[in-house]
Amino acid sequence: MAPVLGLLTLLLGLGAFGVGFSLLRKRRRWLAQTARTVGQVQPGGHSLLYEVAGKTYRLSLPARGHWGEGAALPVLYARAQPAQARVQSTGGVWLAPVFFMLLGAALLLYGLSLLV
Repeated sequence: MAPVLGLLTLLLGLGAFGVGFSLLRKRRRWLAQTARTVGQVQPGGHSLLYEVAGKTYRLSLPARGHWGEGAALPVLYARAQPAQARVQSTGGVWLAPVFFMLLGAALLLYGLSLLV
């Protein structure tokens, strides 16, 4: 039974690590095509306005945000399509890839320990 469980755990670990690695590559590719600006939180705190090349864009903010009206937030936007943007945050960019890669590594190690 242990070899079967070990093999399944190894496969799950490889899958999770692969998802994390894929997300990491996608995020790095997106970051290479972005530029940074600063946006101002609008009244109500549910959106912010940012400007690129003289044109103003609106970005919806997540409901969980607790930004005050007029707060300045860093915005990453796609250079080719400035309307595609997100608030810059370390967790928002790196959390999912790191989580899946660590989960995959842990499952791989556990699976190996079951096989040895």
